Amino acid sequence: QEGVEAYLSSGDGQLFLRTNQGAPNFQLLTSLWTDARVQWTPCIPGDLSVYMEEALVLEKHIVLAERSGCLQRFRVVPRSGSEEPWLVDFDDPAYALTSGPNLAYDATVFRYGYATPRTPSTVFDVDLNTRARTKIKQTAVLGGFDADKYVVHRAFATAPDGTQVPITLCCLKGTPQDGTAPG
Repeated sequence: QEGVEAYLSSGDGQLFLRTNQGAPNFQLLTSLWTDARVQWTPCIPGDLSVYMEEALVLEKHIVLAERSGCLQRFRVVPRSGSEEPWLVDFDDPAYALTSGPNLAYDATVFRYGYATPRTPSTVFDVDLNTRARTKIKQTAVLGGFDADKYVVHRAFATAPDGTQVPITLCCLKGTPQDGTAPG
């Protein structure tokens, strides 16, 4: 069907389908892996305010790469059904994310890349059971750069049509935010 996108994955005798059919921002459907006709049931419903970019199905968790409020995020959904989904925490209010190579189905750690205007590209592992985050690697910045001297702000400007446009600002800590800073 024209315009329909579908991405298939599997695990533990189940099929998982991330699709925009019936959900413009994507949904995750599931079905048992059988020889009979596949019958899809909703696993994670679509949300008009959240765009589901990826769904990584692991043995005990599903990690969703999403976009909400013009920001990327990772939402962890425990497959047991007895725990609440949770969002991976980040240090700054504006950032860029990438999913790492997460190839093992039985993994309990999710690897991702993180960068901000004050944080060089950094690779983290997050333990999906404890939520503990471990820095694996960070790109070195030469010349005495000290990220702790800077702060990242996220603001919005209103376009003439009323659309809220996100703005990311990075400045020295202590810089006045009232327009009086020398420019």
